[in-house]
Amino acid sequence: MAKGKGGKVAMSPEVKALNDEAQTAVGAAEFGKAGELLEKACVAGGNRVELGQQAAQCYCMAKQWKEAVKACTSILDAAPANVQALLTRCQAYEEMGFYKQALADASAVAAFDNAPLDALKYKTRIEETIAANKAKLASTTHGAPRGMAGGMGGGGGSGANANAAAAAAANAAAVAAAAPRSKVQIPSSLSVKVTLEGETRLANVSLNTLTYPELLDAVAAKFPGAHPECDEGS
Repeated sequence: MAKGKGGKVAMSPEVKALNDEAQTAVGAAEFGKAGELLEKACVAGGNRVELGQQAAQCYCMAKQWKEAVKACTSILDAAPANVQALLTRCQAYEEMGFYKQALADASAVAAFDNAPLDALKYKTRIEETIAANKAKLASTTHGAPRGMAGGMGGGGGSGANANAAAAAAANAAAVAAAAPRSKVQIPSSLSVKVTLEGETRLANVSLNTLTYPELLDAVAAKFPGAHPECDEGS
């Protein structure tokens, strides 16, 4: 690729056309489109660090954090110590909620000699966010009913509840099995109504060894003047 004035690498016609189109998209606030065009310019042979960083910034302005991370990673593959790419990726990771990855990038920049203040601010802020999230999670876990805390964060809450319900059901079944079963009490005697010549009286008869002669005796006891007779053959 030919060098222009000042030793800078001159853009090829294709790269220049893509870059110009990207700048037009930026002017129209089409930041996502601009990022895509700048990445195409990189693939076409444009300066990976310079155009890639512009693409990452465009993606950040479009809040396309995942694409911003990819653009920065491409830069860091070629220039691992690129401070701007590390800080931009740190910002994108933080926006996505990937605090450990964001902290790693911020810490890497903070470890450089003459590290920019932004890196130290990012590092401190992300560390505070991680600590606050841990404290919140611990508070939520400790305050959860027993049997639910063990399922926090792993989708195990429903399993713990199911186990608790199964244990409760088994316990209830055991208690029911151990409890004495009620027995039906069968009376040993019975009061029966006896009606004779329009007069009704109650007679107590035994159900254990009741015979027909005994039944007649019970009736005779209630009606002394009566003499029931049995038909022959009864």
